[in-house]
Amino acid sequence: MATGEKRARTSYFSPVEIEILMNAYAEYEYIFKKKRNTVAAAKERELAWQKIADRVNA
Repeated sequence: MATGEKRARTSYFSPVEIEILMNAYAEYEYIFKKKRNTVAAAKERELAWQKIADRVNA
């Protein structure tokens, strides 16, 4: 970086991974938009995020 050039930042997800992520989020969106803030709701959200992560990482 001594020459003053900036390196291009790489993206965190590939276009395919973004598509999978968005489709999976849409499937579980109702869970994330619930207004409950209980332990059971938190576990349900955590499980939904884990299922989404499993799909993206598959």
